[in-house]
Amino acid sequence: MLERIETQTTFPQTIHLTLTRECNIDCKYCKSDTEQACPELTTVQWFDLIDGLTEKYGRVCMIVKGGEPLVREDFFDIVSYIKSKGHYVSLVTNGTLISDMNMAQRLESYVDHMEISLDGISPETTDVRKGQDVFDRIMTGIDLVHHTGIELGVSFMILEKPRDLLWKPLEDFIKTYTDDGVAIRNDNTVNFPVDLGWEPNDFCDFLRAADKQARQGKAGSESSATELEIDPGGFLHPYSPVAPEPQVAMTKAV
Repeated sequence: MLERIETQTTFPQTIHLTLTRECNIDCKYCKSDTEQACPELTTVQWFDLIDGLTEKYGRVCMIVKGGEPLVREDFFDIVSYIKSKGHYVSLVTNGTLISDMNMAQRLESYVDHMEISLDGISPETTDVRKGQDVFDRIMTGIDLVHHTGIELGVSFMILEKPRDLLWKPLEDFIKTYTDDGVAIRNDNTVNFPVDLGWEPNDFCDFLRAADKQARQGKAGSESSATELEIDPGGFLHPYSPVAPEPQVAMTKAV
């Protein structure tokens, strides 16, 4: 069912499952809806794929993402199946569909870790990129998850104005709302963790260096030998922080 990738020298420790390209909000920087469309796997096909991955690679960290994975009606069927196979489950979401405690607690049954994306720590820096009132909806989701046992992280997209994220307010926000720090993304190609031990000048230097690397195409483009990615159509790729082009799909996973 799963063919071995010839260039893969070690078994993956992490497998990214992109359940869908669909999303319930329209972020200005997101390229998900511009990527080549393909029929998405059905629930049963995802089950078969998860069985094959488990048989071949054993228990791993499975990162469930999109688009927005929670828009799939069968999301809980898929994520509960992943959990039943003994995998560590991480969910990447925009958080806007986590609107009440029942939803948060239901997620807690199957999700070990969650990453919620947020552009800045105010409506002024977020809504202009994600849409009106989206910041408040995201913060509702963050608050609800923060009161569960799910380990919570937040990722920030940095675009033309890194000064939108001032170090002291960001540091206070991270310490209040997250369990495992924060990731910084530049132009959707770079994912760096922020060290809370940094001084403000270190943080600004970091942003400048990351932005320069992203613009020169020198960061976030290397695939990992210990990570794989499966797209919504069931194609298997070596994972890299840059979404792979359709023509570089290595093999069909199902």
